[in-house]
Amino acid sequence: MRRSLWHDMRLIPTALVAWGASAILVTVRPGPRALMVCAAASLLCAAALLSRVVGQRRRWARVPCGGIKGHCVAALLAVAVIAGLGVWRLDPWLVQLRANPPADPVTVIARVVTEPRHVGGIRAGTKTSWWARIDVAAASTDQRGRSASVLRASVPLTVFGTGPTPAWLAWVECTGTFSVNPGGATDSLRASTVRVVRGPPSWTRWSNIARAATRQASAGLPDDARALVPGVAIGDTSEVSDQLSADMKRAGLTHLTAVSGAHFAILASMLWSVLGFARAGPRVRALAVVVLIAGLVILVRPEASVVRAAGMALVSVVGMLARRRSTPTPALATTTLVLLLADPTLAVSIGFALSALATFGLVHAAPVIEERCHLLPTRLRSEVAVALAAYLVCAPVVILIAPSLYPWAVLANVAAAPLVVPLTLLSAAVVALSPFVPQIAVGLAWLAQWPALWIAWVARATRYLPWAEVRWLGGVAGMLLLAVVAVGCFLIVRQAPAVKWYTQAYVMPLLRWYGGESGKRVCQQPRSERSGRHARSARLNR
Repeated sequence: MRRSLWHDMRLIPTALVAWGASAILVTVRPGPRALMVCAAASLLCAAALLSRVVGQRRRWARVPCGGIKGHCVAALLAVAVIAGLGVWRLDPWLVQLRANPPADPVTVIARVVTEPRHVGGIRAGTKTSWWARIDVAAASTDQRGRSASVLRASVPLTVFGTGPTPAWLAWVECTGTFSVNPGGATDSLRASTVRVVRGPPSWTRWSNIARAATRQASAGLPDDARALVPGVAIGDTSEVSDQLSADMKRAGLTHLTAVSGAHFAILASMLWSVLGFARAGPRVRALAVVVLIAGLVILVRPEASVVRAAGMALVSVVGMLARRRSTPTPALATTTLVLLLADPTLAVSIGFALSALATFGLVHAAPVIEERCHLLPTRLRSEVAVALAAYLVCAPVVILIAPSLYPWAVLANVAAAPLVVPLTLLSAAVVALSPFVPQIAVGLAWLAQWPALWIAWVARATRYLPWAEVRWLGGVAGMLLLAVVAVGCFLIVRQAPAVKWYTQAYVMPLLRWYGGESGKRVCQQPRSERSGRHARSARLNR
């Protein structure tokens, strides 16, 4: 069992090193020369270490890729690749702009790579404020946009604009004030004018139609259901009120409207079972799951958690087609490594970190917790283990967003868990049918409102419970302190049989000693019986 666990964890060190290198690249922002020196040094160290290993083994086939030296070589190669790609992405225009931010407006031609989100004044103002991430392809410091220079690599920026929001993947021309964001993932551009140069590709228009039809199908529902049904189905939180958002955050239920691994798992499992019932072959089912994953990414938009979940699903499908044992830990490590190489800004994304940590906790912590909760019913035991594992691994990162603890989040997730699957399936049916048969979609949305209203009621009920929000130390210090507390809690749960035996064998006799003969009889147990209990407890802990 230990060998299998170590086999699954082999890629984790390389992924962690790549995560750290990407975070340094994004936050520290070293220059081109420093990146080239880092890449060259990493390659030289990897070559020297690899030549030493090969010289000892004398045969390539016997190189211990899973040993410490193999991990060091893989980590050095990952750092070299990240540094090399960083040199390529660091366009001279961006370097000059960061060194001397211009006072005049900057004009850029870019593609919108995230769904624009509203910020303030959604209903009240005459102009709607919004923000989105764009990839700049050409830029000019001339106010009229003349003599624009084509960039070597696309530069990510966060644009803040007013007025109509552009569509996802549309090409826009933005003119505004450039500002450097030290330590942030991207710099920002406060645009005074935004003009759509070219619309989105034709293969994405169906997603815009489906998203609009889903919102239309749920328009007649109560406020909470009208907000949650599109949120669970397509990740659209534009109708979620500030009060409901705060209540769901307090209850730890915001992951339901951030489409992630649970949505992919529910829909992919349903599709796989339906095609299996129709006697379709493994390759046909795998192809259908790949099409489903691609459609979900386009429909929901490639946010951090969505990309992570889609990557893990694709790795799992490839493993099944190759007839290899599909395990989540190597899939998580591989997906994390590939995504960080493609987009280093994910290293400082809170959503990406929460998604990866939650998956890791569900894989490694939830089974241990479920085994220790043997007094609970089987169904409830699984729900408690999943909710508690996710809370323990994600709480330290959540501290960076808001320095507060939410003690009732585990109980709220357990209460909402039975209706998550029905709500996900009904919402997906609404999305699939709303563009074609809106009358049936409206009926399905009416059915989906009941689990949505229950989840909203659970979220609002936590507001009135005592200690619904407990203040905690903020910043990195608070994160590290809470991480130590979470690890300690997990170790206590993991060692529950040993703690129980030590309590019965040593603590309870001392407490009962004042009670007379009963305490003496407990203390006079044969040493062989005590050692036998300790051996059984040790075997359970393994």
